[in-house]
Amino acid sequence: MRVTLRQLNVFVEVARRASFSVAAGQLHLSQPAVSRQIRELETALGLRLIDRSTRTVQLTAGGQRLLERAEHLLQVFRSTVAEVRQDPVEARPIVRVLLQSADLERLLAPGLAWCQQRYPTIAVILHRPGDERGMREGGDGLDFGVGNVPPQGVVWRHQVVGHRRLHLIAPARAPWSDGAPFRWQQLQGQSLVVLAAGPVTRSVLQQSLQGFGVDAAGICEAASLASACRQVLAGKALGVWPGWLQPTSGGPLLSSPLLPVVEHEFVLWRRDNRPLAAAAQLIWTALTRFLAESWCDSNEYG
Repeated sequence: MRVTLRQLNVFVEVARRASFSVAAGQLHLSQPAVSRQIRELETALGLRLIDRSTRTVQLTAGGQRLLERAEHLLQVFRSTVAEVRQDPVEARPIVRVLLQSADLERLLAPGLAWCQQRYPTIAVILHRPGDERGMREGGDGLDFGVGNVPPQGVVWRHQVVGHRRLHLIAPARAPWSDGAPFRWQQLQGQSLVVLAAGPVTRSVLQQSLQGFGVDAAGICEAASLASACRQVLAGKALGVWPGWLQPTSGGPLLSSPLLPVVEHEFVLWRRDNRPLAAAAQLIWTALTRFLAESWCDSNEYG
């Protein structure tokens, strides 16, 4: 049996909504039809994607891995279809935005949706980590990027769009994981995990620990948010990253703000020696405005 884009789309919607019935409503399908698509996808792959022993939708480890890749695959497919359908005479402007961390997509989603509503004739295509080469070499591939630190080797012009506080991520069963502030000194002797391609790398965390005189037992880098969360759930390490990076599923994790406050800066960046195209400048300005107004530490993710 083949895996279809329809099955992947249904699976991603169920995972995002954490509900078969809500996903069915979004997809304009019946709930039995949604369940059938998930069963057929599991049969085609030969593995269980959703844990049906719980009252809520929980992805298995295999389901979490598929979700990360399926979201990217569907984004590429939709972008490709949009480009192919363009009228060669009156082509729709395309703005390509590099996400320095794949996990930024969820954080930027409201801002990008707002930009699309404001400028419906402009297509915004997101690129994942690893596509920096187009910007470094001055090619036509990418217009601008968003992240914490622009790639090295090129002079960049950047605009700060917000700050986020660092949080401790711990299993819900941990004695200190009640959501109350957690002090840096309490990390003394603890094993920690960060994201290898995320906003807080090992070197960034080490600088903060040294500033507070804290000596951790070790700091490892996980390849993805899902992998980092699995290590935290297994009790192998405590996570340290901005509070908005919450797992989509996989188990009970709680986020506690670290004190004293250490803020993590987010910037939009582009090549300093090359002006943005008109469409890219519109998206740059709109996204900067939206994020500057909406990113504040008063929200639940800090």
